[in-house]
Amino acid sequence: MCLATASADGRPSTRMVVLAGVDDETLQFYTCHESRKGKELSANPYASVVFYWPALHRQVRFDGRVERLSADDSDRDFHSRPMENQLHLIANAQGKAIESREAIEQRFERVCAEMEGVDIIPRPADWGGYRLVPSMIELWQGQDNWRRDRLYFRKRREGEVVDEKLTRTAHGDWVVERLMP
Repeated sequence: MCLATASADGRPSTRMVVLAGVDDETLQFYTCHESRKGKELSANPYASVVFYWPALHRQVRFDGRVERLSADDSDRDFHSRPMENQLHLIANAQGKAIESREAIEQRFERVCAEMEGVDIIPRPADWGGYRLVPSMIELWQGQDNWRRDRLYFRKRREGEVVDEKLTRTAHGDWVVERLMP
């Protein structure tokens, strides 16, 4: 999925991340808290996620608040990964400059040697999970022409009176509106 964050002064940044989990209310992903995205989420805890399927002309976008997952959740995810992945996460200083590809490999080999014989590899303190709590979901369906279809789901604002011609109740406190292409 494509994750968009913004710095405290509003400068946007996007990158692809792995969707690690979904429940009734959130989408989860994991990363280094000291990476650019981790720092941006600490300074500005809002993000947008996009899933795009070009062959189908479809896209789904989620915007909302982002919260850190618990240390227990992060530990569970870390220890569910293959050992080699765990070692890579320890060796990786995500987003930091390094002199060469060879230096990356040497760093990984050094971590492997340090962790040899260790049964349970400790999760790096700066690595963990996040959950995006959507307040908006947009479904987009493209066409070969300009007749795109957009459905905009959002949380109803407290005390909001909706125009029934434009806005319909979707589920719970969610409402849906059709948007112009």
